[in-house]
Amino acid sequence: MIESLQECIDGAVPAGWDDLADVRGTADSVDGLVYAEVDGHGRLTDLWLDPRVCPRSDSHALAASIVDTVWAATREAAADAHRLTRGPSAE
Repeated sequence: MIESLQECIDGAVPAGWDDLADVRGTADSVDGLVYAEVDGHGRLTDLWLDPRVCPRSDSHALAASIVDTVWAATREAAADAHRLTRGPSAE
């Protein structure tokens, strides 16, 4: 039973899926105060905030900058992941 379950799981996972954890997408915010890195699965793996953001009184602008930067990094990682799983002929 366990072997057949593992075979089922292995068959459901696309080739290269495990390699996606090694893919990285990075982005800097327009103002250079936020840096984000995500893996090929879209998980945030690193977030850097310039010390100059601490005195910011506009937390909504900071939050928007973080979200935008993470999305940019996610798009980069997704493009790399797509190339990894689909191969160069898919471009």
